Amino acid sequence: MHPVAHAVFGLLTSAYAIFAHDGRWDLNTHLAHHHFIDVNYGLYWGFWDYVFGTRYNKAKHGEYKPTWERPDKGESLLKQI
Repeated sequence: MHPVAHAVFGLLTSAYAIFAHDGRWDLNTHLAHHHFIDVNYGLYWGFWDYVFGTRYNKAKHGEYKPTWERPDKGESLLKQI
């Protein structure tokens, strides 16, 4: 792979990872993985989560809301630690 192509690919995947983890561009609902620790391990696409049964399922796990959308802003999660 050409070094410039490698650098561009690295930049784009890093930017996607940052945007997915802060909730701006999470195409795979990866943030649910940080709330329900046994789901959505894949960051970029959910194929393996479907194969191994680790895909987030609203009926099974309940409604997921990001921390910033919760009334307590995630303070209840910090008390569990």
